[in-house]
Amino acid sequence: MAESQSRYSIMEEFNQKKLNARSRLAQVKKEMKTKETENRYAIQNTEKAMKNEEDNYESNHKIWKDNTLYDLENYIAEEELRIKLEQKDLKEHEKLVKKEISDKDKTYKKEHELSMEKMKQKLDNLKENYDNYLELKKMDIESIETEINEIDNAIKNLKEMSSEQAK
Repeated sequence: MAESQSRYSIMEEFNQKKLNARSRLAQVKKEMKTKETENRYAIQNTEKAMKNEEDNYESNHKIWKDNTLYDLENYIAEEELRIKLEQKDLKEHEKLVKKEISDKDKTYKKEHELSMEKMKQKLDNLKENYDNYLELKKMDIESIETEINEIDNAIKNLKEMSSEQAK
């Protein structure tokens, strides 16, 4: 009687361990699902930002350039009307603005490439971090599933011992 009670206690302990392991397994799977959703949204947002940048960098530069030229023309007209004596300063300012436009014309594509490179690096990092996370979680799942199998085997062995002793 005491031996079967002892086996019963062991089986109860195994069943409790199995329940705990299944609970941990459910928690790990829940964490993975949450991380998957977060990662999917982060990737989608980064890809949208990259597409937006790719679609708009030329027009953004043109708008900037047009606005700069428009501002320059207004500035020139106002200065000519206000005081003709400052023509030298006005011409100097015109040269500076045109140089800025020229400089910007030479660098805006490179600036875009750098921006895209940073976004691509961010995207690559997101994907790599998520892949690493998945690997760790798969190892956790394998470990917990192994633990559950070991508990099942121990329960099966106890049952077999009980049935053999009952014979």
